[in-house]
Amino acid sequence: MTREQEKKHIQDCFATIGEVTGRTVKGWFTRPPNTVHTRSLLAECGLVYDAGSVSDDIPYWDNVDGNPFLVVPYSLDVNDTKFFKGQFFTADAFARYAIDCFDVLFAEASKRRASATTSAATRKDQTCASPLDASSASSYAALAGARK
Repeated sequence: MTREQEKKHIQDCFATIGEVTGRTVKGWFTRPPNTVHTRSLLAECGLVYDAGSVSDDIPYWDNVDGNPFLVVPYSLDVNDTKFFKGQFFTADAFARYAIDCFDVLFAEASKRRASATTSAATRKDQTCASPLDASSASSYAALAGARK
């Protein structure tokens, strides 16, 4: 896909979500694979964060075209994709795993910044963007503040 094609896809999705929800998209999750242009295009469209990275657990700032851009990592750990990989077979197993992960994270949070993602999505249609409200964006930015 060319940069121009990717930009058109992003702009079309951005516009459609705005028309349907009446809200401005603030953040973005692109199903893999992202291109070398994705984050730059998101910034051009005025988005404030990208949730497509699996590179960390804690939100962080990336340099995009000379400007800081917030990255809110997407975790594949507590994620329903594990059902498709044969790592979970029941909802109870998924719930137990999520609870155990939370308990560990809660204990670790007394010593360092902590953040977690739990993902469960319909497989028929996934949203490509998120109308994150300003207070949530500020919270993510605060978590990332130490890394800016």
